[in-house]
Amino acid sequence: MEKKHVIIDCDPGADDALALMLALNSEELIIHGVTVVAGNRDVDKCAQNALKVLEHYRKTEIPVARGAEKPLKRSLCMDDIYSGRDGMAETFLPFNGTPTTKENAVDLIIETARQYPGKLTIISTSPMTNLAEALLKEPQLAKDLASIITINGSYGVCRKEGIYNARREWNVSVDPEAAKIVLESGIPIWAMGVDVTGQLTNEIHDSLVRSGTPGTMPHRFLTDAKRFLATRGLEPAGLFVDAMAVAYAVDPQIAGFVNGKTAVETMGEITTGMTLFDNAGNFDNSSDLNAAYHYDFKRLTELLACRVLACGAAVTE
Repeated sequence: MEKKHVIIDCDPGADDALALMLALNSEELIIHGVTVVAGNRDVDKCAQNALKVLEHYRKTEIPVARGAEKPLKRSLCMDDIYSGRDGMAETFLPFNGTPTTKENAVDLIIETARQYPGKLTIISTSPMTNLAEALLKEPQLAKDLASIITINGSYGVCRKEGIYNARREWNVSVDPEAAKIVLESGIPIWAMGVDVTGQLTNEIHDSLVRSGTPGTMPHRFLTDAKRFLATRGLEPAGLFVDAMAVAYAVDPQIAGFVNGKTAVETMGEITTGMTLFDNAGNFDNSSDLNAAYHYDFKRLTELLACRVLACGAAVTE
């Protein structure tokens, strides 16, 4: 099987961190960089959190590029409740001072896509500001990219054909203008929206903790994150949302999709950030969106157990 060239665009975030852990331990992926955007926390904190994960796995040769500090047209509204003081659910991973690359996120995305035309996939687990800025700077990017795999939107695809009103999803609502540019660009997009991410249960956390080795970083990470989330009245299921995108990049059989078009609301008084999905030919735009309607959570648990929890003991603590 041919390996997949990827850049991971993220805003770590405990959920992004777990997605990175899975990606770094997946030989199916060639990771050309990690691009970071402000979202869960400010861009510098998110970059540091990405570097913490790379340091642990001794993968600091992978460039981490700093991206947008705020949404295209709006002020940044960070997720203080979910993220905690360190931005990663107060897991407090050590940081040894590895710097970000001098190249910014937008240029890294554009240049890598030029180097691998038609082969580069972006795994997007964050607001889409970096990707939108890259498309605005270099429109050819829409043709150079192979695809985008994203945790993004809410599409209502578990219902019958037609246009569906959908609730807002966080990554879109942080920067709806950016999401509109990217989702309506014509790039083939494989989106795991709230339709499937909302089906995650706490059992995945409990199963992974049981399968892991106490004292290893991934095991501590999961137990510490759950402990912090409990103080906020939150459940641990959300920790695994972003890993769903990486798992699909690794194993395309893990999810089922329906193809259609999408539109992002940016001007509504109370609907800004909502996504609409149409698979009945009613939308006249360039979007090419595949919305997930099914996901194999057992397979996701297996991938995380054997590649993240089992690998934790093999890395020097």
